[in-house]
Amino acid sequence: CFADRATLQTSIDVRAKLRYTLAILPIREKVSDFVRACRRPYCDLAAFEVAHQLYISTGGPISIIEVGANLGDCSFHLIGTGIARESTLFEPISALAERL
Repeated sequence: CFADRATLQTSIDVRAKLRYTLAILPIREKVSDFVRACRRPYCDLAAFEVAHQLYISTGGPISIIEVGANLGDCSFHLIGTGIARESTLFEPISALAERL
């Protein structure tokens, strides 16, 4: 149920190739609420498609840079699925950057 999953949990277990736990903000805001409710990253599908194509064309895991990382959920998911081997995250909002 959405109401049960949208409580103010501060971490969510995400199932991917490599299971991981994503830390999220203990407040009501769009990204954290989406991750809590859907148990998946709040990312643009196009970013995943580009990363997957790079993974295929390079023959293995890629390095990524995520600008405006917010919670870092896109990077963590790409690493969790094996598409990326490492990620550098940039977040200009200090309250969010402290969570990364």
